[in-house]
Amino acid sequence: MRDNTLVQKIKLSLSDSLIFSALGVALGITFPQLFHNIGLGAAFLPLFLPIVLLSFLVPYFYLITLAMVLPLLNSIVFGMPPFPISLFLVAELLLTASLLYFLQKRLPTPVSIVLSLLIERTALYLFFSYVFCPQWTTPYAPLMSYPGVILNSALGILFWKVFSKDQ
Repeated sequence: MRDNTLVQKIKLSLSDSLIFSALGVALGITFPQLFHNIGLGAAFLPLFLPIVLLSFLVPYFYLITLAMVLPLLNSIVFGMPPFPISLFLVAELLLTASLLYFLQKRLPTPVSIVLSLLIERTALYLFFSYVFCPQWTTPYAPLMSYPGVILNSALGILFWKVFSKDQ
């Protein structure tokens, strides 16, 4: 089993992990507001960006805590996403954080970023298509979130490159 995550390579201290997690909370509040105000929130998945960016910097516990807190915090403070939707978003972010964490142990980080986002989007589509509400889903529904997968993957890989050059 390969272990190529930066968390193990740079051995962040507790204070560093807390600082990066606080940055994740700030990004998780700022990005959704920015993207939704210009009408691009649903397509570009702004809450996924802090999870992707911090997936190789903070330990798993901090990552799943962010995945649980960010949608609920945004729902309470800004009313977006609305409460029942925020619970689905918690599940989506938990799946993404878990996939990122476990795939980064087995695959190169850039591959794990792209693959985890594609797996999560596919799982979401299948869940809504066949289990939850098939009448709401169209055959092209997965394509609607690909701009977010591309943006989050590109920024995640760029962020990873910046942090991995120092190592």
